[in-house]
Amino acid sequence: MKILPLLFDYEMVQDRFPDRPSFQRYVASHQSKGDILKLRKGLYGLVDPSTGKLMANPLEIACALSPSAFLSYHAGLAYYGLAEQSFVSCVEVASLSRFRPLLYQGCSYQPVVVTSISGVEDHREEAGVRIANPERLIIDCIDDLPRGGGFSEVAQALGQMRDLSESRLLAYLSERGKAVLYLKVGYFFSRYYGGSISASFLQECQRHRTAKKYYVGTKAGLGDYIKVWSLIVPTDSEETNNALFEELPSKSSPR
Repeated sequence: MKILPLLFDYEMVQDRFPDRPSFQRYVASHQSKGDILKLRKGLYGLVDPSTGKLMANPLEIACALSPSAFLSYHAGLAYYGLAEQSFVSCVEVASLSRFRPLLYQGCSYQPVVVTSISGVEDHREEAGVRIANPERLIIDCIDDLPRGGGFSEVAQALGQMRDLSESRLLAYLSERGKAVLYLKVGYFFSRYYGGSISASFLQECQRHRTAKKYYVGTKAGLGDYIKVWSLIVPTDSEETNNALFEELPSKSSPR
């Protein structure tokens, strides 16, 4: 066989074939031999002869489903080894464009359409994936807790993270432009972050506080109110003592 990527379509390997018909004949020949499997129209993968299954893993498959597909949310946590829960039957795939969901070998791949690929790193040559950098990843997860695996999963993942760039975090927050996201990020970092975070970062997050209260990870009528962030959070996630809170102004003007 020619040397091909673990996952490929014609556009990815067209420089290795004289034309599309020759590519199609090659693929058809090796499909009949069991060397290549078809995932969906136009997308193929190499087979491990020892198992008869694709050599690519689910995270690599996810990143091949659209030209901009990348790992974030819970799949990103799993890639970085930060997830406690393991995904078994569903991978949500971030992408600039919508693609047809794929069900393959018992795993469902669902698109999550995003508006930006800021902070996305391309590691397909060495690792077979595109992946949100840690700062983009944690912002995505806090912005959409269910897709990050839930409140507790995101909190414990953040507790394992260190040395995140505050300037990157603020850049991604500014790009989203959502006041509640600043508050959620401020709360999560003040309570759960495994590294050190500056008072100025928390002050910038708190600057977006208004009189409005937001439920985060809990249902209306339940939870504990964290006044400094105007958030109502799960009861078992009460505000803890943190010296940085003492440096925050009691109230600030909204941006």
